Amino acid sequence: MVADSFLKGKVISTDNLSTVSTEWTGGDTYIQSKLITRDLGVFNSPDEFYHQYGTNLSGLKELLFRYHIRKEMNRKVSQIRTCAEVEP
Repeated sequence: MVADSFLKGKVISTDNLSTVSTEWTGGDTYIQSKLITRDLGVFNSPDEFYHQYGTNLSGLKELLFRYHIRKEMNRKVSQIRTCAEVEP
């Protein structure tokens, strides 16, 4: 893929990859700006988000998310928001 062409992947979307700064300066990076289609708001926890918007999971994936992944995700978000060290 040519660096000057539109690049869209799972974790990055930008018009020009060669102009993307990966150094954190404390400001907005908008490295996924091409993937933003609408503002869904700010939520106190992942549970609040999924309560409002739901998931697109079913079967085993839904069970894993509901009983394991969701709890881990909420724990990590809580650690990040309280500036605690996040454990993998």
